[in-house]
Amino acid sequence: METVVRTHTLNESDKYKLKQQLTECIAGYLVLGIVMQIITLAVLAAIMSLKASPFNTFFTAGILFSLSILGFLIFLLWMVRPYLRDLRNGTKLVLEEKITDKKTETNWGWHGNPAAAATSQPKITSHTLYFETFSLSVSEEAFKLFKAGEKVCISFAAKSNAFLGIEKA
Repeated sequence: METVVRTHTLNESDKYKLKQQLTECIAGYLVLGIVMQIITLAVLAAIMSLKASPFNTFFTAGILFSLSILGFLIFLLWMVRPYLRDLRNGTKLVLEEKITDKKTETNWGWHGNPAAAATSQPKITSHTLYFETFSLSVSEEAFKLFKAGEKVCISFAAKSNAFLGIEKA
């Protein structure tokens, strides 16, 4: 079966999902950035405490720290750019595919021992739909909704490849 790809306009639900994923992306990178800046400050403080420090003024350390922040902000903008482009362009890709298989997998916590994990560790269940060239993890509700061999339409954001939804064709 050949994959059919169409372009559609983002609806309000799609825009909401994209904004939510953009927020999660920014939050994750901000945590990374805060840790990076703390490490940068610690390294600069350690270097400045040395007697033969090349950074003998707070001015030099301030410039290096500012450059570190600027570099991180450029990195952050680069990483969220695809989401912003998707929101600005307002388009999504809709793939019409046939489900070739579907599987449920249970992972018993961190150590994989079902006997011990059933009492002390979380039981993590993932639901995956398989297609000819890729697989897609979906919610339990979506997993129960579709059958193997059925045609579905899968919506992705055009630039960020963010998953927006799946529905019957």
